[in-house]
Amino acid sequence: MILFLDKVFYFELSNTHGFADSQTYIWVLTQSLSPLLIVVGSIFKPYKSAYLIPVYFYTIQLYWVFDTSLKIDDALLHLYALGVVFFTAITAYFINKYFRKAMRDRADKITLLEEMLDLNRFIKDKKN
Repeated sequence: MILFLDKVFYFELSNTHGFADSQTYIWVLTQSLSPLLIVVGSIFKPYKSAYLIPVYFYTIQLYWVFDTSLKIDDALLHLYALGVVFFTAITAYFINKYFRKAMRDRADKITLLEEMLDLNRFIKDKKN
């Protein structure tokens, strides 16, 4: 939510550290702080679906980068952001499903190989 501070609060800072105005400075600052807060928050092991909220807000921010005339109450803006969130969730689901299947197949192959080695040892023991 801190990504919206420059859109919600209109105040002037005396030192903008070389940026054109206070809103640009706040925007750049919050763009840098947000990922750090997400990383710190990930330490607490949130539900994976909680990561969709930052995807939603970052998508809105990305649209604002390319079209600054968009307003927070623009319905299409929220529809686009929800579409990106939906697409991201579906993509993550299928990637996760693929890797879980690949790991299961790998575990099955390792188990089969171990059983073959056990059978080979058993046959060798019977011959001796």
